[in-house]
Amino acid sequence: MFRFFDKADYDFLSIRKPALMVALLFMIPGLLWLAIRGVNQSIEFTGGTLIELTAKSDDITTARLRSTLDAAGITAPEITTFGAPNEFIIRARLDPRAEVTEATTQETADAIDAALRNAFGADQYEIVRMEAIGPTVAGALQEAGVGLEQIDAVAVTQGPGLVGSLLVGLCYGKALAYARGIPLLAVDHLEAHIRAAYLECPEPMAHPVMSLVVSGGHTSLFLMKEDSHYELIGKTRDDAAGEAYD
Repeated sequence: MFRFFDKADYDFLSIRKPALMVALLFMIPGLLWLAIRGVNQSIEFTGGTLIELTAKSDDITTARLRSTLDAAGITAPEITTFGAPNEFIIRARLDPRAEVTEATTQETADAIDAALRNAFGADQYEIVRMEAIGPTVAGALQEAGVGLEQIDAVAVTQGPGLVGSLLVGLCYGKALAYARGIPLLAVDHLEAHIRAAYLECPEPMAHPVMSLVVSGGHTSLFLMKEDSHYELIGKTRDDAAGEAYD
């Protein structure tokens, strides 16, 4: 098939043959993957509700999720695994004919949550609305009375936490920092909880300080002998306390 390039009149194209071969080597597996898995497995999202679900039970599978949502009237949901085997991405619209608005998106999210809660129990999964981060950031800026042009840096949680939630925030933060040409600051989730107490303290804290972090999957006790130095004293073996607090 490359005989055309071997003609003397087209020697100037000979250097492009290796690049073309490499391109084909990358394209063919991708085309085969799309043919086997289907184009609907792509990462594009054209509207509706996009939810990341983390299952805490082996009973929650792709097949059971699909049948549960179908029974709840959420037709043709797109469900794929994401990251770990117990993490799923759900793309759905409660009414495909309805205009996609914040109200209809939240209505779909509530319907999905209700269906999952009835089928598996509220303590067997965690869900995060992934398409909601844009409006959330816009609302925070509006509440603070500032615009994006007034932001000097972007701070984003790098961990620990749910993989899906971290990826959403990290990717959005990277994109925002790149678009604005400002620094991106990686923040530790647990340290941020501890440092939040400093915002409420009118006077500098006298060290040593004992900090109790109770949030989500983290229930921990830290000793701070000096500012920004943390020693883990103890933590619970499960996340019951933090989840109850949430």
